[in-house]
Amino acid sequence: MKKKALHKDFRIEIKKTWTRFLSILLIVALGVAMFAGLRACKDDMLQSADEYYDSTNLMDLRVLSTLGLTEDDVEAISKLDGVSAVEGAYSKDVLVHLKDSDIVVKTYSLNDRVNKAKLIEGRFPENNSECLVDTLLLDSTGYKVGDTITLSLPEGDLKDDLKETSLTIVGSCTDSRYMSFSRGNGTIGDGKISSFIILPKENFKQDVYTELYVTVKDAMEFNSYSKEYEERVKTVQENIEAITKERGSIRYEEVTREPREELEKGEQELAKAKKDLRQKEEETYAKIEKGNSSIEEAQTTLTAAKEELENKKALLSATYPIEEIDKMFAPEEAKLKVSEDELKKQKVVLEEQRAIAKEQFAKAKEEIAANEITLQEGREELVKIEPPTWYVLNRDTIESFVSYEMDADRMDAIARVFPSIFFFVAALVCLTTMTRMVDEQRTQIGILKALGYGKMSIAGKFIKYALFATVSGSIIGVLIGQKIFPYIVINAYRIMYDSLPVISIPYRPYYAIMAGSFAVLCTMLATFMACMKDLKSEPAQLMRPIAPKAGRRILLERIGFIWNRLNFTKKSTLRNLFRYKKRFYMTTIGIAGCMALIIVGFGIRDSIGVMSELQYTELFHQDASISLTDKITKENRDSLIPEILEDDRVLNATSILDKSLKFSNGSLNRSASLLVVESGSNYNEFYTFRDRITKTTYHLNEDGVIITEKLAKLLSLSVGDTITIEMDNFNKQNVVVTAISENYMGHYVFMTSDLYQSLYGEDPSYNQILLINKSHATDFEEGLFRDLLVKYKDIMAISSTNTFNNHIDDMLSSLNIIVYVLIICAGMLAFIVLYNLSNININERKRELASLKVLGFYDVEVNSYVMKENNLLTFIGMIFGVFFGIVLHRYIIITCEVDMVMFGRLIKPISLIFSAGITMVFTLVISLFMYFKLRKIDMIESLKSVE
Repeated sequence: MKKKALHKDFRIEIKKTWTRFLSILLIVALGVAMFAGLRACKDDMLQSADEYYDSTNLMDLRVLSTLGLTEDDVEAISKLDGVSAVEGAYSKDVLVHLKDSDIVVKTYSLNDRVNKAKLIEGRFPENNSECLVDTLLLDSTGYKVGDTITLSLPEGDLKDDLKETSLTIVGSCTDSRYMSFSRGNGTIGDGKISSFIILPKENFKQDVYTELYVTVKDAMEFNSYSKEYEERVKTVQENIEAITKERGSIRYEEVTREPREELEKGEQELAKAKKDLRQKEEETYAKIEKGNSSIEEAQTTLTAAKEELENKKALLSATYPIEEIDKMFAPEEAKLKVSEDELKKQKVVLEEQRAIAKEQFAKAKEEIAANEITLQEGREELVKIEPPTWYVLNRDTIESFVSYEMDADRMDAIARVFPSIFFFVAALVCLTTMTRMVDEQRTQIGILKALGYGKMSIAGKFIKYALFATVSGSIIGVLIGQKIFPYIVINAYRIMYDSLPVISIPYRPYYAIMAGSFAVLCTMLATFMACMKDLKSEPAQLMRPIAPKAGRRILLERIGFIWNRLNFTKKSTLRNLFRYKKRFYMTTIGIAGCMALIIVGFGIRDSIGVMSELQYTELFHQDASISLTDKITKENRDSLIPEILEDDRVLNATSILDKSLKFSNGSLNRSASLLVVESGSNYNEFYTFRDRITKTTYHLNEDGVIITEKLAKLLSLSVGDTITIEMDNFNKQNVVVTAISENYMGHYVFMTSDLYQSLYGEDPSYNQILLINKSHATDFEEGLFRDLLVKYKDIMAISSTNTFNNHIDDMLSSLNIIVYVLIICAGMLAFIVLYNLSNININERKRELASLKVLGFYDVEVNSYVMKENNLLTFIGMIFGVFFGIVLHRYIIITCEVDMVMFGRLIKPISLIFSAGITMVFTLVISLFMYFKLRKIDMIESLKSVE
């Protein structure tokens, strides 16, 4: 019977105080929803991405080689332990012509098993004249399914690469390698890949694969971002790396075999040609010499015959007249004349033969020399073919894969801090509410105790009340929070990761139980302690009302020239503020907590939003970064900047060496970029080194390096300390930190070229050129970058600062939605806190307020009397909330930072104004609600004696 009466009383209590019950339920639901929902966001984000990766069978590893990859390589890798599938692929950067410009797109082959495209519209290509395009290409260019596009190169054509270059778009798709808008950098055009196009493998003419895609056995059983997945993939990665040397040697032999054989054959033919030429030359000149000897002998004989004839004529000259002698020897002289003429002809012919032979042999020697040069060039080209380098890359080289995980970590960092404040404020309100409920039923507790009910039976009613409200609120909070918050967050990030089709938001019991248990524990403990305090008293004492708190003089009363000018209601309001200290502290703390949460919401947006502005406006001043090829000569590098500066679209340029290295301080180490600037150059026009707080500027010198602030913090370094630069395990150099500079994105160590030369004994090999352009317009920059890439073959790629800033803006647009959700939740918490505490305030002071009504106060005046206290408490809470919000914002910002990022430490004044405005709006809304509650106070019932 006793239990039945208590159960009935419990049900009646809920009906009678449903607003109190509902307020506890709602505040618990809000706290649990925030905690369970936000803590589940990271897991849901990663699971959503992982399901997308699995649905497209995204590669676990990607294998590249400087000499391409063959079917034998595919077979060799597929035989390794842990390999599930291997598929070869072709790719090529090409241009697609638009109305007034060209864009760079990456073409790659359609895969059957790995990296499968997700079809969005149309169908897959069925022949070489068809293609499947990136949805981003259709959205950004105006092309549509059914249109024809033509692929080209800046110079030359694609006849050696593709069978068909005029293609019909038959469908659009997404690719899990490109979840975000970024498509990476290319080597042609303006250096920025805008989209991708998928072609049938048969359309490519390449003899070898550009890359191989590898999947790992059982890797899909693990989340792609888990340690178990990383370990499984790493094992297979090491197995592949173990055969790279052997496979590289085989491929090198394949590539060099034909040219080497051709060189050997050419050398043999050249040696034979030299030998044959030498032999022919000897034979020819021998014949000529032999003929020449015969002619000389004949000439000698002819000369002797002529002398003999002259002698005969001289002997006969004394006997016969000269005419008769001439007539007598005329036939012989004629014969000698003929012989002489014949000899002259033979000499001419012989000389002609000698000249012809000489000319022919000279031509033959020239041909042999030319062949020798050709062979030498062939030898040099063969030497240039280096043994291939294999690169076995995991998913960490996929830009969107890494950035998505960083965004999930950032969200998790917020989720670890923000809900804790909600829980703290909610616990205070629940404590106050349940304590007030026990105090209100003090008389009933005394009666039940006098009737013989046990302490636990009496306390059970209140504990069940709190338990029922808390458990109900926890269930509602989990059911709503773990569906709504992850959905909102993931959907917000889909602004950046537009190709993510899956939103996986399962219930996660771990966070649900954690949040519910904490809520129940806080409420139960508060209720139990409040009950035990009253149950220790005697029934007679409990059945008498608690004596009203005595009024006390406040400090302001001692300041007569102020106090004496206040009217009655203002004096009463000020006295009541300090008379009800519990309400004062609870309201102030509650409002301060809510105000702080709203400030943090706006502050997060401000801190992240200011990063790119500070980084690329006040600290880094370049508009673009040109990456140079590894093969550029020193002469070409030295002449490149003067030639670039001849373009009137470029205002300034400077060379730097940008090299990613490991830096350490004792056992602490981090990867960072070593930026070497040319001593005496104009690098100060591209970088500003300054202290974040004092804004004191620094200058590089040969005494040491300047490091960025976040790197200094991670390595526990200060000015004057020594940092170790690790080129490799055997080449480590220690340098002094001369200054620590403000920086927000990435880790950098700045050094002069003179210091670099003194450390490493060689001049730095600059691999980047920084530009400051005449204009920041997108069309202007695209035209400039395109012209530079076409004109200078030593330029590998060009990255625009504007492109990076646009990426930051995209991130902020998604973050804004999350910030607004946090602000709305904080506002809801502020509303519930104010409503609860105002409700308690009115219930505690019903007799007082009824007395005012009896004295002739109108409802509006009574409402003003009470609300003045609320407004003043709200104002005091807001003041404390500003200070608490600034501190909390700083803590959350530092907590949310990932290794490579330092958020701004800024809260804009407008954010403080918005936060205060939101809090005041809720205060006014509560005043309106309470006005109607005050009107319902029954003067007679309220003034009845409880005795």
